[in-house]
Amino acid sequence: MPVKSEDEPFLLALRKATMTEHLEAMGKSPSDDDHMMRIWYCFEHAELILNENSDVVGMVKSFVDGNTLEIIQLQISPHYQNQGIGRSVIEKLLEDPKILEVQLSVLKQNPARILYERLGFAIEREGEEDYFMRLKR
Repeated sequence: MPVKSEDEPFLLALRKATMTEHLEAMGKSPSDDDHMMRIWYCFEHAELILNENSDVVGMVKSFVDGNTLEIIQLQISPHYQNQGIGRSVIEKLLEDPKILEVQLSVLKQNPARILYERLGFAIEREGEEDYFMRLKR
């Protein structure tokens, strides 16, 4: 379901719940404005994630450029993490047969990297704060 500006309070709470801990582990103290800047980044590519009960459980931002899928953000509310939702979202994105590769970045402290590795992503390069990962099909 596409994100609307009315979803900002949910998106801010989601971002704070899923990212603040990892950013603070890097020595950063993000303000609400910092979080909102990231929320608005590529906002037109954002979609809410609903579970089987139609509860909003997260958000994903992604787009396809040629044969490459770029996953910009994937955030699942902590209450719904470790239930296979993130895996399911990525698998659904991969249903498009024209996608030959997927790329994303993940903060080094973020345990979501384990999910990406289980799905076949490999670290392509390393930045100061992130791993840049790619999945080739």
